[in-house]
Amino acid sequence: MTYVKQALGPRGDVIIARTSEDIRQKQKILAKIRQDEGRYIQQREAKEKELDLKRRIELEVSKKACLKTIQPQIRQKLKEKNKC
Repeated sequence: MTYVKQALGPRGDVIIARTSEDIRQKQKILAKIRQDEGRYIQQREAKEKELDLKRRIELEVSKKACLKTIQPQIRQKLKEKNKC
């Protein structure tokens, strides 16, 4: 009979413990990445809403400015028509 003095590689329970720890660490990293991604999406949506609101405000301001400039011209044309 021959006996093996030293087994090849580490014991099975050591390998399982290392693998389990690696899996736990990777799960923690993945959870953090998902949280960061969620925050990024929320920030992006908030910025898009803010930009949309700014665009709408600018559009309303430009419409009002346009109406202010157009109204005197319309009044003048109406006066001219009434004179004839």
